[in-house]
Amino acid sequence: MTIARKTMFDPLLEALPAFRPMREAFVDKWAGNAHNHFDAPGDLPEYLLLGDLGRWLIDLLNAGNLEEVRLALAVVERWLLEGDHYVKEAATIGFIETLQNNIEDDDTRKHFFDLLGPEGQHWWKKLDRFWTNGEHLVDERKLPADKQATWTIDQAVNIPLWRAGRTPNGADD
Repeated sequence: MTIARKTMFDPLLEALPAFRPMREAFVDKWAGNAHNHFDAPGDLPEYLLLGDLGRWLIDLLNAGNLEEVRLALAVVERWLLEGDHYVKEAATIGFIETLQNNIEDDDTRKHFFDLLGPEGQHWWKKLDRFWTNGEHLVDERKLPADKQATWTIDQAVNIPLWRAGRTPNGADD
């Protein structure tokens, strides 16, 4: 069964009941917000909550609550494997990227990476290559074998990088 946007937090709430107050406060804040201009009525800016989740898990890991972090990351692995397009993208860009941007030391970074499942580790590395090489966040494993080997940096540089004044080799214009 595919995990959809509207139900993506259900498995996390089952695995990690301590997350429930954060989720409820988030829903209360955004559900009736007049500035909530999302795809459909009732849609919430889940990426914001994923950022909060990532920062909370960093704090939990630093406090030694390894089991709770493991449980949450097992759900993230499910999001990446079983989620619809939105859920997979949110798990990668909303959650994993938050971890990468908020972890302040190499030991914690390595610890989180090691706790991720294989799919989480794959997307962690893809995000690293996106920021260092401009590689698209495309699952090349779903491309035909003859297309996988043909990806080059010239093909993978995103237009937004050009608009930001970055070049494929990382040098400024």
